[in-house]
Amino acid sequence: MKKFLYTSLVALAGFFAVSCQQEHIEVVYDPAAVTVQTLGEFADVVLDKDGEKIVTTFAPADFKLAVATAYQLNASASSDMANKVKVSASIDIDEKGLGTISIKQTDLNALVYALGGVADEPMTLYFQLSASVATDKKAAIGATTKESNIVSAVFTPYPTVVKDVTLYDHVWVIGSSASVGSWSFEKVYQYLYDYEKKGETFTGLIDFGEAGPSGGFKLTGAGNWDDASLNWGSEAQAEEEEAETITLLADGGSKDIKCYSHRYYFFSLDRASLVLTKKYSFDNVGIVGAFNGWAADDANMKMTYNDQFHRFYIDQTFAEDTELKFTCDDKWDLNWGGEDGKTAGNGTNIKVAAGSYRIYLDLNYGEYSLDASMFGKDEPTGEEDKPDEPVAVTGWNIIGLNGNWDTDVLAAQEGNVWTAYITADGDTEFKWRKDGAWDENYGGVMAALGEPFEAVAGGDNIKIGAGFYKVVLDTEN
Repeated sequence: MKKFLYTSLVALAGFFAVSCQQEHIEVVYDPAAVTVQTLGEFADVVLDKDGEKIVTTFAPADFKLAVATAYQLNASASSDMANKVKVSASIDIDEKGLGTISIKQTDLNALVYALGGVADEPMTLYFQLSASVATDKKAAIGATTKESNIVSAVFTPYPTVVKDVTLYDHVWVIGSSASVGSWSFEKVYQYLYDYEKKGETFTGLIDFGEAGPSGGFKLTGAGNWDDASLNWGSEAQAEEEEAETITLLADGGSKDIKCYSHRYYFFSLDRASLVLTKKYSFDNVGIVGAFNGWAADDANMKMTYNDQFHRFYIDQTFAEDTELKFTCDDKWDLNWGGEDGKTAGNGTNIKVAAGSYRIYLDLNYGEYSLDASMFGKDEPTGEEDKPDEPVAVTGWNIIGLNGNWDTDVLAAQEGNVWTAYITADGDTEFKWRKDGAWDENYGGVMAALGEPFEAVAGGDNIKIGAGFYKVVLDTEN
């Protein structure tokens, strides 16, 4: 009954009633009867990356309905909550009905920068807590959203490198290549960004690594697979090679995108239509100029890509004033020039004074720069922000249990027999796969518990119900 109730909440978007086959009125939602949540005060803090979490309390909303409630904390640089952004926070309600909000100081520091803050300078932030009736998938029903009072606090951020993932809304690019997470959201660090901050178009350069994207990838609107409507892939893998556009399918059953093969792609995603557009692609970028006879195929002039900050770079010394441009794939079909730090396709030659520089090309922003202060130094990589690489997964193991398609359940080996002990929280599906990858995997259809059945290469997910299981795979028989 709950699922039917929540569907009705979405459809009528405000005041509605739900009944079971006309027998009786079960629930009536009255917006005027809701007790709105009350947000407590935040303390002023000079932020420290090792500091304790910032904590406040709130009185929860009461929708006068026996349904779940979804909460979201928002922040703004202005008291009218204009251009508000979502705050990364832990929001809980204890058994006594008291709400608690806790925020890591590292997340608050990033938030201050995202809202225009400057290192070591105090900035006032304004907070508001929204509450909504939630569906059985914990998604907020927008028509029921209520906003709390607004509170403010002053935060002084510490100096740090700020990445675009902190400053802009984004969509995730995840796939088989290690450069896009090897299908693990914990390792994803490449995104398409809403640079215009309109929630409409997401763009960016993606480095699929030397392996390229041919093994498959997807885009998602969240850093997990929980919501099928935010899982965007190919409808049938029927796109032509290097397709200029693909209309993605918002469905957990969509297929991986496999029509591309180069290393670097500049994509644009229309969030409303889910049309993915390939703006251009290439395999390498280099600088050319009088200093190398304008030879686009000069292997010594190829730039290195910093995929943490989406910029190409190279150190170069010029004995005399010169000019340069950027070219791709040893030819001139795709090239950039420009002036005043802005790039332009087929643009004018960039004038360079004699000297030693680190030369940067940022295609996300359409900018270039020549930085003498960075010449010969280590390029920042942001590795300190990337999660530790997990222990290598080898052999045959189970994936997909309880909806977790990111982490393998390890099995023990004895000869050709692999054994795993698993707990299913409810009806679930899983497969066997080798070495934490999908190159080799087994599925199948179980006839009855305890009876052997065929392990089929690339077969259907194996379905089981709630319980504790011993699962055995015999790879020889």
